[in-house]
Order: sequence, then C-alpha cells, then structure tokens
Amino acid sequence: MKVNKSKKIVGLSILMGGLLWGAVAAAQSGPTAGGETGSFTVINADTLGARQWSAGWYVNSYDRFAASVPAIGPLRDYKTTAYDLNVISMSLAYGITDQWEVAGSVPFAMIRQYVPKTHGEINGIQVGERINVSDMGAVHVGTKFRLWDSSDRDLRLALFAGVDIPTRGDREDANLLQTGRYDWNVGAAFTARYITFQSNYLKRGDTDFADIPNEFHNALGVEIPATPNLNVIWEIAHTSYKTSEARPSHNRAPRDITETTAGMRYFVNSSVALNVGARLNMSEALGKRVSEHSPVGWVAGISYFPRKKGAGDTTVEAYGSSRKGGTKAMTPACPVITVPVSGATVATARPSISGTAEANATVKISVDGAPAQEVKADASGSWSAMVGSLSEGAHAAAATQTNAAGLSSDACPATRFSVAIPVEEKKPVVEEKKAPRVTTDKVLFSPNSSRLSNIAKAVLDQVALRMKSEGSASALAIGYADGSEKGDMKLSKARAEACKEYLVKRHSIDASRINVEAKGKAEPEGDNKSKDGRAQNRRTVIRLTIEG
Repeated sequence: MKVNKSKKIVGLSILMGGLLWGAVAAAQSGPTAGGETGSFTVINADTLGARQWSAGWYVNSYDRFAASVPAIGPLRDYKTTAYDLNVISMSLAYGITDQWEVAGSVPFAMIRQYVPKTHGEINGIQVGERINVSDMGAVHVGTKFRLWDSSDRDLRLALFAGVDIPTRGDREDANLLQTGRYDWNVGAAFTARYITFQSNYLKRGDTDFADIPNEFHNALGVEIPATPNLNVIWEIAHTSYKTSEARPSHNRAPRDITETTAGMRYFVNSSVALNVGARLNMSEALGKRVSEHSPVGWVAGISYFPRKKGAGDTTVEAYGSSRKGGTKAMTPACPVITVPVSGATVATARPSISGTAEANATVKISVDGAPAQEVKADASGSWSAMVGSLSEGAHAAAATQTNAAGLSSDACPATRFSVAIPVEEKKPVVEEKKAPRVTTDKVLFSPNSSRLSNIAKAVLDQVALRMKSEGSASALAIGYADGSEKGDMKLSKARAEACKEYLVKRHSIDASRINVEAKGKAEPEGDNKSKDGRAQNRRTVIRLTIEG
C-alpha cells in the first residue's frame, strides 16, 4: 500500500539520522526560503544572535498534485493534474535577542502544466490540460523563539509562528496561487546537533466558494558540515491535507505528499553561501502515477548568514573536534583590548576596559598582574568592564578568554596605559533660564465658515490682553476642519488667518508676533461621526508662548 510505503520511508529516514548522530559538530548555517534560520525548507531550533541579520535569494521548484474531481461524461478517461510550482523568493531575518528572531519573505510564483487529458482543482478552482499562471505570492512574516537549549547546546527546542499576507487587491479575487485570505502557521522544531525534527500546522484562508484544505507538515532535516566551507543537506517532509466537513462538495483536498531534497551549501567566505539541491516527490515517483508528469524538482539560491557568531553555533575552526579521527579543537586566541589603546592616557582612576573575543566567551581581566574583573562576551563577541581604583602613573592590562567549548587562551600580552587625573576646576555658577510658559485657547467656528462669532472674539480679546502684558509673548494660530468639510486645508488656514487679523487690527498686536498654521482634518478632538464631535473639530487653537 502507498501509505505503508510512506511510513517505511519516514522510518528509514529517522533511522539514518540516528546512525549519523555524533559524527560531526553542529553548524548553524543559513536561512530557509522563508527567512527563518534552517536549511532549504526545514526550520531548525537555532536563532540569529542579537542584532544580527540574514538574507536569502532562492528559486524553488516543486512537483505538486491538484485535488481530484469526479471524472464524468467526456472526462471519464482523464487523470488528475500534477503540476510544477516554481517560487522565486527574497527573504530577510533579524535577531531581536539571542533567542528571538523575526523573518519575512516576498515570493513570486508560477504554475506550469501542459499534460493532455488531465484535470483537477487548485485552491477550489477547476483546472484543465493547460495551466500557465504567474503572480506575486502571499508575503510571509514569521517569528521564532528558542525556548530551551542544553548546557552544551547540542539539544535545542524552538517555537515558531507566521502569517502569509495576501497581496491581491480584492480579497474575494482568489486564484491558483493565493486565496486572497490570510494563512496562519504555527509549529515547533527540535534540533539534536545537526538533526532537526519539525512539525507545524498551516490554517489556510477559505474563499467564498470553497473551503481550502489546511495542511499538517512533519519534516526531518540533516545538515552535515563535511568541510569548513561545505555543508551537506538532506531533508524529507510529509504534508497531509485536512478538509472541513461543513461543505463536503467544496472542500476537495489533494493527495498527501512525501518529498525529499538533497543538496549542499557552500560558503564562499565566512557568511555568504551558494545553495543547490535536487528534490523528488516520492509519493508520485514510488506510487501510482497520477499523470504523465516528472516528479523531480530543485532548489538554488544565495544566502547570507553570520555563521561564526550565531547563537548556538559551533565555529568553523572547531567543527571537527567531536568527529572520530577529526582534528583537535584549536586553542582560542587572546582577546583584543580596544579601549584603552596601547600608550593611551586616561583621566579617571576607574577606567573602562573593553574589546572583542569569541561569542559568549568568559573574559578574565588583570591589571598590573593581579586579577581585576571577569565578564562574559555577548553573542557578537563584545565585552566591557570597569576596573580600579588605580593610582596615577603607568599600568598594564591583560585579558584571557575561555570559550563555549571550555578551552582557554594562553597568557596574553599586556596593553600599557597611564592614569593622569586632572585637577578639578570650579565652574562658574550659571543662572538657569526659566522654561517658557505656554497657554492654549480655542476658538470654534460654524460649518464651512471662517467668520468669528462674538464668543470667539471674546476669547481673542483675552489672548490680546495677555500679549500686551507680556512683551516677549508670541502666538501660533493653528486652524482645523471637521471630517465633512471640503477644502479642509484652505478652510483651516482661513480660520487661523481670521484670528490673526482680529488680533492685529482690533488690538494692534504686531503681526510678526503671530504665526499661522493649517492642519485641515488632522488631529481631531471629537468623533467626526457625531454632530458634537464635528463641532469640536471646527476650531482654531491659539498657542501662546511666554518666555521666562
């Protein structure tokens, strides 16, 4: 039976992964096509370090099944459609903390199929013998949180979630590539050294004419650092489709799919890698053929990933330390002291000493040969500590490190600096200038009018009185309109100008002391849906600033 074959394939895959356990050290190495840290499509339990980012440019070719539909009448001898889904995607990810990353990708997708006497259903839409569709796909936004890792970081557990946001203008305008509705994804990943088990559930957005099947994914991924610059990748994934029973005539689901991908990731430098792999739809290749269609796909792309400093990473230099017959892990180099620089003079008895080391290493600082401080480097390798109290004159600071593998650097050369504390000078007492006082008055207007009412003039009379008594005072008249008034910017400016004109002509206030500003319908004080709210929004605010 085909189901038993799939179970045997998955079981054999898990057994192969178990036999490979302990062969080489782990290597967190790149982003998936969706942007999250992982291999080609399998999301692992590692995350980017804090303030680190990764990017990927992938082309994926998948072999997929359409949902079968009844073959009646002239379609009686037709087979179910199998088609090629090609996706070009650009992704970006960023580490918020060492345990939390966010990611996103923008895809462009194409569906091709030219097999005679085939038909089926994709996203609830009937398809026939010829399919040629290309369009922007749904934008993916996701997040991942590393929930737990062991002390040696050989075992890691992470939770992830995401949403696929439709890019079509009309939500009701579904097509073969997206339904025009949001798709929600949630899952977990467990990584044991270089082996990852991933499971997630995808809730598809239904259309008005069809219930789109939801998807349940289970995957196993293996990424082996065969050399310092080459990782071998193998994935096997099974997708099953869950349909709703509420509308049985409009919820057809395609056959479950088991597919495997094998390839490699080659680093051209410490962070940029070329990715390539071949993909096989095993359900079609090993089962009953759905149609005259090739079950082979592929993946290719370029990725950027700071693999030497990522959280949970084992550096390239030590990749063979746990491999049978491998090279001995290298002794870490001496930390670099960047502040103070050699020969510098500092003007404090408690100077700050900082520099760089391996990610998450423990740095021990000594001054004049005596232990002074012990700090931990962050995920980027940066560290800093304050030492002292030191006497004036010459001093020598040195630092050693112990990395995550427990290896310590040898005795490190000292950085020499001097302490010279300047004589403190008495600063003249400067009288603090009082902060300006600000008063606010509001003048209301009738709808579509800039004419001042008697109440408005009374408010402006009070403003004029304060400006005359405070010679340093300046005014800003800000005009507004309610949400129903047309020409709101012009009308709001006319209202502000009316207030300024009244103050200048009626009270002889210097016009240079009054500025006007128009904001139209912006910054409403009341609800524009109600009469009282609109009355509050038809206003000019007089902001009077009185210097201290």
